[in-house]
Amino acid sequence: MRRVAVVAVALVTATAAVAQQPADKTPVVRYGVTSNATFYPQGTAKEALASAAKAMENRRHEYVVAHIMDPAVVDGLVAERARRLEPEVEKELATRRADQRRNPAVTAAELLPVNPSEFAERVKAEAEKRAFQSVVQSVRDNLGESPENVRLLAKFAREGTIAENGAAATVTLPDVKGKQVYLKQAGNRWHVEDRQTEDFKPKADKAEK
Repeated sequence: MRRVAVVAVALVTATAAVAQQPADKTPVVRYGVTSNATFYPQGTAKEALASAAKAMENRRHEYVVAHIMDPAVVDGLVAERARRLEPEVEKELATRRADQRRNPAVTAAELLPVNPSEFAERVKAEAEKRAFQSVVQSVRDNLGESPENVRLLAKFAREGTIAENGAAATVTLPDVKGKQVYLKQAGNRWHVEDRQTEDFKPKADKAEK
């Protein structure tokens, strides 16, 4: 879970002006969360960090993870955790399926599938759902539950200085030393990237110990 802490801390730093990019307002659904480019725009690095600050202030941690954090990193974290969760989920769903078939009140629509491939898909989907919530909880624990961190994020969103290099951007504050944020552009959206300076690497999450 170390990388979640890195990405979470990365959210505590950034923004300023970059050249305007065409806004992509086509809704995207990731992990059951629908994007809202009107309320949380990401057409520029500044917009993406301002949206991150707003989402954290609104306690929309699941939105930050699904849409504002680097999607490649999030997908990797979810896949990794889902693989670890699958044996437990499979055992749990198999027990539930057996209980269902002993209960005449359970409707056919509610029954978990008997077909092995269909059952495996249900296990995979449930493990992914739980893995995503686990990543959200890590971000909430590492960043969202600290008012000071959320205020610092808002400060970077208002006052940060951004250096842009193509599809990458770095944001700093002159009065905040040792912290900076990296952003990257994917298509018409900007995201917080999974990189930090060595001086600002967060401690490992409890689950790693």
